[in-house]
Amino acid sequence: MFLHSLTVAGLRRFRNPVALTGFDPGINIIYGPNECGKSTLIWGLILAFLNRHNVSGEEIARFRPWGTALNPIIKVEFTAGGKRYRLDKGFLDEARCTLSEWTGGGYQDLARGKAADEMVFQMMQAQMAGRGLTKSSQWGLAHLLWMPQDRERLTAPALTGNVQDYFRESLGSTIFTPADDRLLAVIDRKYSEIYTQKRGVLQARSPVHQARQRLEEIKEQLATLRQALEQVNQVVAELETQQARHEALQQELAGLRAREKGLKEQVEAIKTLQAGCRQAEAELKTATTIWEKLKTEWRRVNELEESINLANAEMNQEKDSLASLGNAWQEAGQKLGAAEERLATLENELGRARKALQQSYDRQQARERLVRIGELSRRLKKARQVTARIAALEGELARQPLPGQEEVKTVTETWNRINSLEAEARAMGLSINFRAYRDLELSVTTAAGREKRRVGPDQPLLLDATDRLALEIPGAGLLEVRSGSRDLHKLLQEIAGLRQDLEHTLAAFGVASVDELQERYNWSVRQRTELKALGDNLGQVLGPGNTLEAMEKQVLTEQTALAEQCAALGITGEELLALPGPDITPLKVQVKNLQEEEEKQKQVVTQLRQQFQDLERRLAEEQKKLETLQARIRAAREERARRLEAWGGSAAKLQAELVAAETARSNKTLTLEELKRRLPANAAEIEQEANRVEKKREELEREILVVRDKLTSLKTQLDLSSGQGLYSRLAGLEEEYELACAEYQHAARYARAIWLLHLIMHNRRDQMLNSLTGPVRQEVSDLFQQITGRRERSVELNADLSLAGLKVGVADPQPLDVFSVGTQEQLMVAIRLALGRFLGAGERQLVVLDDALVNTDAGRRSRILDLLAAAAEKLQIIILTCHPENYSGLKGRLFNVEELG
Repeated sequence: MFLHSLTVAGLRRFRNPVALTGFDPGINIIYGPNECGKSTLIWGLILAFLNRHNVSGEEIARFRPWGTALNPIIKVEFTAGGKRYRLDKGFLDEARCTLSEWTGGGYQDLARGKAADEMVFQMMQAQMAGRGLTKSSQWGLAHLLWMPQDRERLTAPALTGNVQDYFRESLGSTIFTPADDRLLAVIDRKYSEIYTQKRGVLQARSPVHQARQRLEEIKEQLATLRQALEQVNQVVAELETQQARHEALQQELAGLRAREKGLKEQVEAIKTLQAGCRQAEAELKTATTIWEKLKTEWRRVNELEESINLANAEMNQEKDSLASLGNAWQEAGQKLGAAEERLATLENELGRARKALQQSYDRQQARERLVRIGELSRRLKKARQVTARIAALEGELARQPLPGQEEVKTVTETWNRINSLEAEARAMGLSINFRAYRDLELSVTTAAGREKRRVGPDQPLLLDATDRLALEIPGAGLLEVRSGSRDLHKLLQEIAGLRQDLEHTLAAFGVASVDELQERYNWSVRQRTELKALGDNLGQVLGPGNTLEAMEKQVLTEQTALAEQCAALGITGEELLALPGPDITPLKVQVKNLQEEEEKQKQVVTQLRQQFQDLERRLAEEQKKLETLQARIRAAREERARRLEAWGGSAAKLQAELVAAETARSNKTLTLEELKRRLPANAAEIEQEANRVEKKREELEREILVVRDKLTSLKTQLDLSSGQGLYSRLAGLEEEYELACAEYQHAARYARAIWLLHLIMHNRRDQMLNSLTGPVRQEVSDLFQQITGRRERSVELNADLSLAGLKVGVADPQPLDVFSVGTQEQLMVAIRLALGRFLGAGERQLVVLDDALVNTDAGRRSRILDLLAAAAEKLQIIILTCHPENYSGLKGRLFNVEELG
């Protein structure tokens, strides 16, 4: 199959119809920038050849141009099986399919709708999808030969479905006979009834699986029944064991109860003594609390008395320090006032000096501006003069037409050509020597004009003419001579044409001769030279980047600024010019001295102010400290009085009450020690032992209850088992198990036989397919070695042509993703070319490469181009790329997608 034309409309970015016509039978390159629609054109072929016209769903709807309700329409003209066809296909709301055949006078409809789809699918050896778009593995020949931009572009194609038979027929080989195919179909059907296709495990509905499942069920029932009988025997043994256990526990419980009673009597006596101890401890704690509180109050009263005495002594010292600081503070304030007054005087003097200095600066600046204005005015006057001269010269040049250098050169060459041609004409023309016997006045007419000439015996007439000559002899007649040379006639015609052109050119510039034209050109050159010199002079006068208008504006601005400065100084421009320049140096010295003195005085003021503030701060701190001491004394006296209020303000009463509390505390301590002495040393152990015995007794009682429950349960189980007939049921299940074993073995032998037949037939088929695809493997390896320039590399393919790996030397085949993306691309191209070579043996096939060499270097790409050029003799190759310069070496048809619409 190969294409003649492709038209798409309503397909992604192509809203309006876009047509590619006149496909070359060999190389076709479709190029354009990214996202211009190259891959969309290929998807047009995929939709036309490999998808049903009535396909529906979200996948086909995405092919509509974004934001429109347009429907994809594709028309393809192609040749397949030696016949030319036209396919007209629409989708979605315009779903249709018409296949037409070329009959010599035009296209005649061949099939429509589903029938047309099926015929095209058969041509492509493709499989029709049940629903949705067709998967790439179902594309048939396109799956083998096309390399679109999709997720599987770096995955090698495989022989599936109808393509296997088509591939076999293309190579003229036979894999299976029709009888073999029918037998394999029967075996596959039987195999699928028993085993799953993907994993090869038993089907759940297969007889062998069901027989094995029945056998397992009976086996589980036998195991359950045998387990039940075993459990009955275990129950009898367990019942005897639990009865003996119950009697032993009853005896142990009676002993624990007697021991628990004696221990509890001892514990009650110990608890009575412990209660007395706790009461004595509480009374001791109360007496101790009273004593400690009184002791704390007594200690605090003594501490307050000492604090009052210390604070009075410290307050006297602070009063003396405060008086000394007050005197120093007053003295510092007086010094600070004098220093600040001196600083204010210096600031006033400095202000007056700065004002005088600024006035001097302003007057000097005004004088400088006055001088600058004078200089600018002189430059402005000169610039105006130069500008006037430039205008006059430009006016002179504009008043008359002036020739250029090329025009002068052309006129001069024309004039020289005329002279050369005339000399040549004269050499080819007439020559006359007329000698008169007496003096005569003749009229001579030549191509140059008419003139009078005198001749005589001593004055012959020698004439040279080009093509004609006339002599008028008075009283004798007219002698006319003409030349019959055709070459001379052509020369004279050329001379006349050149003279006419020359006259027109000279008349256009108002001159009569070539010399005058040259003189006018020389004059214009001199004028333009002078004009350029004046322009350069004007640029120097105005300055870089300046203009006459800008200079005039600058002069006006300077004059305005000068007037404002003079007004501020209170003088006129003439007075400013008459006044001497200001002497700024003494004023600067004065300002500098005053500034230095001011800075020094500021430092003095800062130091004195800091000293004054420090003294003031210390004075405030001392005053605050004195007030704090006074407050502390008052607070201590108030607290002492408050604490002694309970004892009538008497410290002696507090001391007496403290002695009484200490005596009571000692008596309570003696009572507690006596009670503790009467307690047994192992009182805690006796109580723990009583608790342990009680806990043990409770555990035995609970255990006895559990044993009683077990005895009841075991007796119940024995009663139930005796009525189930377990032994008779066991005999029946054993007989049923033997029958199930025989049924399962029969089904298993049948399944094994089907599995072996399936394995043998498919192995035979794969071996024959492997022998068929062997030449393809060799061809792919040869092409890949030519592309990469590495002979040690070979390609390993499976029997269905899917890629098994890439072998380097003697190493094991490596998966493709180990190698670079560029190498993977090159291998995929090699596989398409190899398959195309074998499939194209019967008829030309279509190979599509969509940006297949994006990651390929220049060297390998050059070798691939050579292979593509050779393959184009048997294949039609469509290359899509955004880099057409990479394929400039290929001869074929070029399509610019941007120019298509």
